[in-house]
Amino acid sequence: MILRTEIASRPRAGETFNGDAAVALSRSGRHLLALVDGLGHGEAAHLAASAALDHLHTWEPATPLVEVLGGLDRALRNTRGAAVAVCTVSEGTLRGASVGNVSVRATGFALPFVPTPGVVGAQHVTPRVFAAALPTTFRLCLFSDGVSARLTLEELAGVELATAASRMLRQFSHHHDDATLLLAEPGGAP
Repeated sequence: MILRTEIASRPRAGETFNGDAAVALSRSGRHLLALVDGLGHGEAAHLAASAALDHLHTWEPATPLVEVLGGLDRALRNTRGAAVAVCTVSEGTLRGASVGNVSVRATGFALPFVPTPGVVGAQHVTPRVFAAALPTTFRLCLFSDGVSARLTLEELAGVELATAASRMLRQFSHHHDDATLLLAEPGGAP
């Protein structure tokens, strides 16, 4: 399955550094989607998010999600920590896990998302892993707590991905926090 992805992100109003980050990687026909929300905001949160992205860029497609999050926990030990959502897509199956106050939503299928309380980098937590078979058409969204839980995917279902991401960030983000969302849907050239 080929995925199209789009990331929309901005720092808290008045801040230079963004403590949120997201990444979409594709290797060996598998995809890794991750959203990181460094605790707080400003430079220290940005350093935590950057450390997480550095670690995620070393992702090996055969690595189980629990091990990916365990590696993130070790990589963030010398930072203030972060809330993290990580999903993999391979062979028509979505697997995901999250620690802290980040969220995952979807259209087109039932998403059995169950977040795990905690902070990656501050305490070792074994996350709950969820899995779902993916239909041929869907839209997936990972988002930080700087984006309102009132976020809806349905009203922008027919809107092109980049436009939908920027509209959602504008419409649903809180100005008192960093805000990031990652959208994914099937499609694109191989």
